[in-house]
Amino acid sequence: MSMDENMSRWIMASVAKHFDARHSTIPMYIEGQPRVIKNDAVEHFELRQDGPDCTEVSKDYWRCYIEINILVMMAKSKTDAYRIRRLTGIIQKAFTKCIEVYRYGDGILDDKSYIGTLKLLQGQGEKLQTAHFGQIGPSTNQEQAIVEGHYEMFLTVKGD
Repeated sequence: MSMDENMSRWIMASVAKHFDARHSTIPMYIEGQPRVIKNDAVEHFELRQDGPDCTEVSKDYWRCYIEINILVMMAKSKTDAYRIRRLTGIIQKAFTKCIEVYRYGDGILDDKSYIGTLKLLQGQGEKLQTAHFGQIGPSTNQEQAIVEGHYEMFLTVKGD
């Protein structure tokens, strides 16, 4: 038995919907989505996900693990030296303990039904991590930071 071929898409769609509802008014782009960043756009977020890495831990019982990274990009502020910290704070808050996963999409199996809950991993070496990269180049006025968290979900998937 293997995981449903749609699981990766359903998880990504659920993660995107979760963060889209929590990123304030700052533009957020999803990896793979067309991106038009205007010269006057001083700040934005970029969401990307690795995984899911799904492992059958016992018969018909699966563990799905994902990594979520959100890049924070902004023009350096002359009036607020802590602006990048304010933006990463918005994103840190959006990494809630749980993200519900649904069958989002427009296909036959995409009925918006509940699949399971991704749970933020914390403790035993896992933590919500934030890294500040500072100015991204000597000739640019932009700063970057990233916030990363890891989630897991356990599912019962009956064989065919």
